[in-house]
Amino acid sequence: MSKVVVSWSGGKESSFACYKAINSKRFEVLFLLNMITINGIVFGDIDIQEHRNWDERVCNELRVEPILPLWGQSRTTLLENFINAGFEAFVVTLKANLLSEKLLGRRIDKNLIKELSKNSNIDLCGEAGEYHTFVTNGPLFKKRIKLINGQKILKDGYWFWNITKYEICKKWYDLHEK
Repeated sequence: MSKVVVSWSGGKESSFACYKAINSKRFEVLFLLNMITINGIVFGDIDIQEHRNWDERVCNELRVEPILPLWGQSRTTLLENFINAGFEAFVVTLKANLLSEKLLGRRIDKNLIKELSKNSNIDLCGEAGEYHTFVTNGPLFKKRIKLINGQKILKDGYWFWNITKYEICKKWYDLHEK
């Protein structure tokens, strides 16, 4: 099945074309694109050249500019700036052979950065898939997600924190209070 985007105007033709594409069973519609012109695509890559090459190839094919605002930043500085900007994120996946399941559900904070930086087998930001996070609060969001409970699951060499209970809350402006 080919992954596609739909040029979406909201009118009858784009609606029906989307419907027909989905029903053909040949296409998986991933996004609806409004009838706007874009000049670039923003990527979150830091310094892995293979990732940048892919970003640039895709953008060249689409004739848009690749925008990499994190490119070349130090890992520690990037994580500290992320926290200081008001973002809140939690560890939800990690490679079992590299990191302890005790890190699941931990908030990305200065203590965790210090702890992770002691492990020479990982990239501090998890760029090689050592761990993944779920962002629950930040300046981009109108509300925050309060994670209440989760279940640790080991599958195929990865630990997952399956979030089983959460609440959508008003913004939490002081991320350092408990």
